[in-house]
Amino acid sequence: AGRKIATFAIQMRAYAFDGDGSEIINVTEDLGEEIDEAVDTFAASARTHEVEEARVISFSTDEGLFAPYGIADLEVQIAYEVNI
Repeated sequence: AGRKIATFAIQMRAYAFDGDGSEIINVTEDLGEEIDEAVDTFAASARTHEVEEARVISFSTDEGLFAPYGIADLEVQIAYEVNI
């Protein structure tokens, strides 16, 4: 239809802290889910800026290795229309 769609990927790392470390896996996974929801919200609210889609491609955690700290790695992809 004559439209050009471009994409770009964002590598994101999020850090969490749980004082005693016993629930750090849950805290880190909850943080990742909150980021996922924010990405979905961004896609819906940025239509005026030609954003077609935003989604989390991958999500992983350190699985409690660094307790009481936690690390979540996410890859986000955003697709948008290019006006040439």
